[in-house]
Amino acid sequence: MDSPTPSPRAVDPDIVLRYCDLALKLDQSDRAQAVLEKATQRLDHWTSPQLLRLMQVAEKNRDFKLAAAAFAQATVRDTVSLPLAIYVVKLAHTAADADLLAKVRRWLEAHLPENEIARFRMQSDLLLDGPDVALARARAARVKRRAPNEAADLVEVLFQAGKRKTVLRYLGFCRRRWPNSFRFLALLTTAYQRFGAPQQALDLSGRLC
Repeated sequence: MDSPTPSPRAVDPDIVLRYCDLALKLDQSDRAQAVLEKATQRLDHWTSPQLLRLMQVAEKNRDFKLAAAAFAQATVRDTVSLPLAIYVVKLAHTAADADLLAKVRRWLEAHLPENEIARFRMQSDLLLDGPDVALARARAARVKRRAPNEAADLVEVLFQAGKRKTVLRYLGFCRRRWPNSFRFLALLTTAYQRFGAPQQALDLSGRLC
């Protein structure tokens, strides 16, 4: 006997989203849709991260009307989160309309927290134009002091651009600047793995244990 579809009124959005993810993995989109139709009647109660996840679930279920509704709710707020902005850029990119994409990027940049704008530019450049262009633009920006999250983004750009020596040198700089950050220690371990130095990666990762 099939288990009953849970009532969305008794659960919070995170539980609804987890339920729908599982239903879609099991190819039971009708059960996911039944929950979503009821649970999303008051999207103003959903947080920005929850709205982003809802957009992703709706896209998987090919419910583009719901995805648009979630985006509309997210964009009536004062600010847009960086993950949501990058996701919207990905969607706009699929439209293959350069003018639309440029407008979307300008709008999103205007609605991001100021401390996330540089990261948005770098991540969207990497997504849309590739690592070489993203790296050139990041260097042209001539930022004197990057925040840790921005530095980690730049490491990913350098990884994808295949700049082995620069990655290692820059990570060395990051570890000196943020000596207590396990994040850059982990990134350096990943760098050694990617660049074919497993013994160095093992020796370094021992410091994380």
